[in-house]
Amino acid sequence: MSQIKYKFHPLAELYPRMIKSELENLILSMEDIGFDSSHPILLFEGKILDGINRYLAAEQANVEPIFITFSGSYDEAISKSRELNSFRRHLNSSQKAMIAAKEILASREEEGKKKLTISRASILHAISQTYVKEAMQIITKNETIANSVFNGLMTIREANYKIEEISRIEQPNVISENNSFEFSNLGNDNQQNDQFGNQFELKQNVNYVASKCIYLNEGQICPLLQN
Repeated sequence: MSQIKYKFHPLAELYPRMIKSELENLILSMEDIGFDSSHPILLFEGKILDGINRYLAAEQANVEPIFITFSGSYDEAISKSRELNSFRRHLNSSQKAMIAAKEILASREEEGKKKLTISRASILHAISQTYVKEAMQIITKNETIANSVFNGLMTIREANYKIEEISRIEQPNVISENNSFEFSNLGNDNQQNDQFGNQFELKQNVNYVASKCIYLNEGQICPLLQN
């Protein structure tokens, strides 16, 4: 086994790795027949551009991997990586959108590199612009959920639902002092007011308070919303 330890190129990290069972099968295959010379590991800028899974499997199987160096430009390396991965793997639409989103964000971080637009990324990855935009939003909102989509464990629709669910749970169970309201004659047996009378005095916008207090006690309706 080669003593040289290679790092993974950021472009290679734009694509999900094999799941555990797939990697285990690859390791067993290498133990039986060795490293497949028709699929060498591709190096770029001294790092692995393509073949992370084959590299990891070769290490586990204790076989000698085969390397070749890609001599093109950075933009050509992006195209090569996309070509090898997009058509080789069975990626769902959500994964493709997440990969496109990651590629867009990565291009924005690279100074002096050509920036990838949403419209072009959607064409290159054969996915709608709307899906790409949603994937970018998920990345910025919740990295853990974004990784689940990236690895094929969750769809974009499921991710959006999960993020909304988390947002609802994280809302305060009580209204803060800055958004508090005051009940003035609630429960007074001696005074019968109209249903919409002076039972309470709002200090903040009614709609805001109502949207908050509906979550105070699950299954119960806030007094603000009762007729």
